[in-house]
Amino acid sequence: MTNSGIQGTGEKKAQKIIFLTIGENGYFYTDNLSTYLLIGTDKSSELAKDDNNKGNDGDLADFLVLAVVNRSQEKYGFIQLDRNT
Repeated sequence: MTNSGIQGTGEKKAQKIIFLTIGENGYFYTDNLSTYLLIGTDKSSELAKDDNNKGNDGDLADFLVLAVVNRSQEKYGFIQLDRNT
């Protein structure tokens, strides 16, 4: 469920505030987030030689991390993703 309202006074532009409730937890929406997907690759010589993988060079993603940076709160976090998902 999403609740939203308008906040702002004076010469500043009104800012829309969005609050999201999931279960018993509540979250404020912010557009001051940056996300980065970090991918580590390896060389697999057997795949590079396989005729079914032409143009692949045998590179496989063996490390996946999603980094999230919240510039408003000056915080960051990492989520490691399993490559088999």
